[in-house]
Amino acid sequence: MRSSASIPLYLALVFAGGAAVGAFGHRLYTAKTVAATAPERRQSADEWRKSYLVEARERLKLTDAQASEIALILEKTGQKYREFRERTRPPNRSMRFAQCSKKSRNQNTSCGAPSATPAAAPAALRSKPGLRPGI
Repeated sequence: MRSSASIPLYLALVFAGGAAVGAFGHRLYTAKTVAATAPERRQSADEWRKSYLVEARERLKLTDAQASEIALILEKTGQKYREFRERTRPPNRSMRFAQCSKKSRNQNTSCGAPSATPAAAPAALRSKPGLRPGI
């Protein structure tokens, strides 16, 4: 039979082992992750179009006539997109301002900027479609 002095020793060892495993597990659970790479810069429309045409010429073995046709199609598509954005920007802005002001009333927030409502935005900024006050 074992001595009565060894039982508390074993209990203390089990308790210490459990505490060590618990502390280590908690440390792993609460560790923060960090992204190791920087995000890539998004290409502009012109850069994307050029890289697309280069890749299409290489992979599809396009002639100059075919490449110029694709370039023309891409230019027309880009122009249609710009026209669409200019047509839809004012309604989108008014909806965004309405949602933001509703959110401000419900949550006592300013949606990120003090001039987030059309009434609070300066008249010079409201008249220029490219500038977006409060966003």
